[in-house]
Amino acid sequence: MEIPDDVGSKLSFEFPLSTERLKLPYVISFIKVPIAKGEIIRKSDSLWVECEINSELLCTCDRCAAEYKRAKCIEISVPVIEIEDGEEEEEPSFFYAVGGILELGELLEETFILEMETRSLCREDCKGLCPRCGIDLNYEKCSCRPPIDPRLAVLEQLLDVKDK
Repeated sequence: MEIPDDVGSKLSFEFPLSTERLKLPYVISFIKVPIAKGEIIRKSDSLWVECEINSELLCTCDRCAAEYKRAKCIEISVPVIEIEDGEEEEEPSFFYAVGGILELGELLEETFILEMETRSLCREDCKGLCPRCGIDLNYEKCSCRPPIDPRLAVLEQLLDVKDK
């Protein structure tokens, strides 16, 4: 994408992100493809990218394995470092414009991935599955006994002797 030269000038953009590169273990599919909409802004002494990425995903819960839909909106406001062709990018976490060209698609895809949560939960208070019988504890209560700490197993044997 060409970079605006004049101070105060803006270049608007809107484009879909490539879902091929947006692989996350808990995302089954994209219901709504992520759309990046924003501007490249030339300020007095710097260049900025300000945009919003909106998407809707079909995910799998990490605790109960249920499928659920979730909307995701990411707001981005980052400076762009301008370098000449042949110069090395010193810090991979910055946005770089090399020789007046900004590869915005890949940068926004990386930012989208980095802004996603590391765990996916269908709801904040998800109880998950019983590790013994597999019942979804969000909807049913299981009758499994909780596991006994091996260090306290001797005490359980004392209770068994007392009951006899």
